[in-house]
Amino acid sequence: FAAMPSILAVNASRCEELTDVGATHLARLSKLEYANIGSSLKITSVGLAAFEKCKTLTTIELSEQAVADGRYTLADIQKLQDALPKTRIVF
Repeated sequence: FAAMPSILAVNASRCEELTDVGATHLARLSKLEYANIGSSLKITSVGLAAFEKCKTLTTIELSEQAVADGRYTLADIQKLQDALPKTRIVF
């Protein structure tokens, strides 16, 4: 992703193999405004936390199923919202 710093949006909704490592790389995109990681079955609280540093993010789509499965918690989501108060978090 370092070679593509101008990416504004990533839709990984069908990328079930995206991991915490991949999410960390996505979160480093300096102009990222939108990320859909809702169907990414391998992202946990670690990958979610990486987006806390993504200050350009305006919208992130998450999965209610990830919360139900325990991959990340409502507290993890609240921490993300606290770090990015202007970011819209949707399910």
